[in-house]
Amino acid sequence: DGIITIGINEEGLADFEEITSVDLPAEHDKVEADEVCGTVETDDGPLDIYSPVTGTVLEVNSAVIDDPTLIQEDPFEEGWLIRVE
Repeated sequence: DGIITIGINEEGLADFEEITSVDLPAEHDKVEADEVCGTVETDDGPLDIYSPVTGTVLEVNSAVIDDPTLIQEDPFEEGWLIRVE
């Protein structure tokens, strides 16, 4: 349907124990393929999030901003970051 959900897979989560905060683009922001579109603060320092596609942010998962532990607990369901069209 042309909508891509972006998040962090389990392999990407393996290098740290705790996520303390998330900085994501706003809805309607443009993102570029292979460019940083957000940052996750971890116990091991910041982790840049790169967009795999160019497009417009349709939705930001406010649940992970309120509770960043969702990214580690359920990265494929509740822990997604943004949806891009």
